[in-house]
This record gives sequence, C-alpha cells and structure tokens, in this order.
Amino acid sequence: MTIPTDEVASITFRRDTTLQGNKLLGWFFAIITVLLVLVVYAVSFAGQITDPDVDLVTVFMCFLVLGGLSTTYDYLNGEDYDIIVTDIRTDRGDSHVFTGRMKNTEFVEACRELAESDLETRNQNETLKTALGD
Repeated sequence: MTIPTDEVASITFRRDTTLQGNKLLGWFFAIITVLLVLVVYAVSFAGQITDPDVDLVTVFMCFLVLGGLSTTYDYLNGEDYDIIVTDIRTDRGDSHVFTGRMKNTEFVEACRELAESDLETRNQNETLKTALGD
C-alpha cells in the first residue's frame, strides 16, 4: 500500500503492550487445567484400578486438559508481544493503521525513516522515542 507524502497530514506512533504480562491468565488456565485433571480422575479412574471407565467424554476431557496445558505454557512462558502502532492520517480525513512488532527490524527501520522525514510525526511513548531515534 502506498500513500502519497503530499496527502499525509500527520503520523502518530504509539506502543501497544496489551499482549504483555498475561501471567494472571496463565495462572487462571493452570487452575482450570488442574480442576479438569481432578474431574477426569474422579469420574473415570478413581477406585477403578483394574477396569477404568473410559468413554468418549473422558477422551474429550483429556483433549481439554492437553489444550489447557498448552495454553498455560504459552501464557506463562510465551513471548511478550511489543507492538508499534502507526496511524497515518491524510488531508482527506482517511486513517491508515499499520502495526508491527518491535523485533521486526524492517518495520522499526521504516518507522524510523518516517519519524526522521519532514512529515509531521508524533511519538506517544518514551520507549519508542529511543527505538526510533527521536
């Protein structure tokens, strides 16, 4: 996508950290997963050492446990996404929003070039000022 520079009214950079620090969600899914394991054990295996009652519901709940373990791991040990949001407004009142990760060096370099250009830019985050060289 291209936007002619003579039509650009302003460019705003901001940082979106809503996908960071979801440890609380990780612990929530950990508790739910432990409860699922206890329910599966109590319903299908408790007191039935030689002949467990494994049916379709048990198999389905085991898949839920696996999904809960995966989700818990992602929230507790996964990557924190640090996002740059670039909002370009034109003279006609159009708004174009571009997002990219701070780890994406090409996107950060493109934002740096926009910030250093003659176009009116606003940076709404101190960390971005350092990363973009303002």
